[in-house]
Amino acid sequence: SEMGWNEMSNSANSSKYTPLPNVGDRAFYRIDNSLEFMSKKGKMYCSVQGSAFSTGDFTSDRGAALATKVGALCTKMFAAG
Repeated sequence: SEMGWNEMSNSANSSKYTPLPNVGDRAFYRIDNSLEFMSKKGKMYCSVQGSAFSTGDFTSDRGAALATKVGALCTKMFAAG
């Protein structure tokens, strides 16, 4: 998880990811035909990956709306930890 976190938050590739506020200490996502989402709170990580969002079978939400829903799952996980 730490390697993925560093890729999203501290590498030359970090410009490809969008910050999402109010999820853990920090959260980032990228959505095209797949979803990459990672958040960190303290020493705990939450990472969600998905694919085939282009079909709409899973959800019609895209962009920030989809990232917000995934972020809510991570927030629940952080609260339980």
